[in-house]
This record gives sequence, structure tokens and C-alpha cells, in this order.
Amino acid sequence: MANQDASAADNENHLIAERRTKLAARRERAAEQGKVRFPMIFAATA
Repeated sequence: MANQDASAADNENHLIAERRTKLAARRERAAEQGKVRFPMIFAATA
């Protein structure tokens, strides 16, 4: 049972790492085009 939990955790960590890599690539492409990827559109109000 513990081995199965470790395997699931490793799989989840692998997916998270892949997503971060893809996001970094998208941000880099956007920066090359002079755009902001996922801009912060909410303004803080007092």
C-alpha cells in the first residue's frame, strides 16, 4: 500500500514538473513577442 502511495506521489510530481516546464516555455515565447503571459488584471483597491 505504501509503495502504491509513493508511486502516485511520484506520478503527480512528474505531472507538476511537466506543467511548470510548459508554462515557462509559454511565458518565454510571450516575452519574445513583447506580450505578458497571464497578466494580472485585477487592481488592488483600498
